[in-house]
Amino acid sequence: LAYPNVLEGVLNGSALGRRYRFDVLNFGVGGYASTDEALVFEHKALRWRPRIVVIGYVLDDPQTEPIQPLHSYYQRVHWWQHLHLLRLVAQAVNAREIWTRGRGNYVRYLHAPKAGKWKSVERAFENIGRLARAGDVRVIVAILPGIPAAQARWDAYPYCDIHAQVAALARTSGFEVVDPLERFSRYEPETLRVSDSDGHPNVLGHEVIAEALRAHIEGALVDNERGLAVGRRSRVNGGSAPREGHGG
Repeated sequence: LAYPNVLEGVLNGSALGRRYRFDVLNFGVGGYASTDEALVFEHKALRWRPRIVVIGYVLDDPQTEPIQPLHSYYQRVHWWQHLHLLRLVAQAVNAREIWTRGRGNYVRYLHAPKAGKWKSVERAFENIGRLARAGDVRVIVAILPGIPAAQARWDAYPYCDIHAQVAALARTSGFEVVDPLERFSRYEPETLRVSDSDGHPNVLGHEVIAEALRAHIEGALVDNERGLAVGRRSRVNGGSAPREGHGG
């Protein structure tokens, strides 16, 4: 099961599940980038009037080229792409950009500040934030680690600064942040991967993500209930209710 399905089960099976009913809808599509997710949020998710929206951010989300099969299928082919020589030139230009902006590392290339790939994430978060505020929707960004290959160690994980960069943008956009990296690091990487050749999270990996989200959502709801209780007592005592802690 993917982590949205697992999350629904663990939330409804928790203590809060006796007071709330949680329905978790999965709008994720393989290969979608942040730009696509902003469109899905606007045109699909908001129709369901959600209270909370979770954005599962993976480290290739700044992609804007039609690399994934779904994007490639619908991508309009430009005239120059029919010429083998010009395709080779484009590949060379792209390789030079990856080296210049990311020191040869594709993930760092995608997250290079002020570059077009990262700016696509900034625009997507800005659009999602604007719509979320208008609809009174809480947005949580779950930053999903890239799981190291077999024999690698979490203490050598190379993208902690990228996680911090994404978290900073998310908070600036008014979102909450959940980073399961610490929870992932409790397990050997090979126990979290689908296979040696496939770095996507397996069943255990999805369970770890869901547990991190459950803990955050439950904690926020408990804090909110306490805020409401304090607000009621303040009004009874003639004081003013606190302005924070009333959402959700």
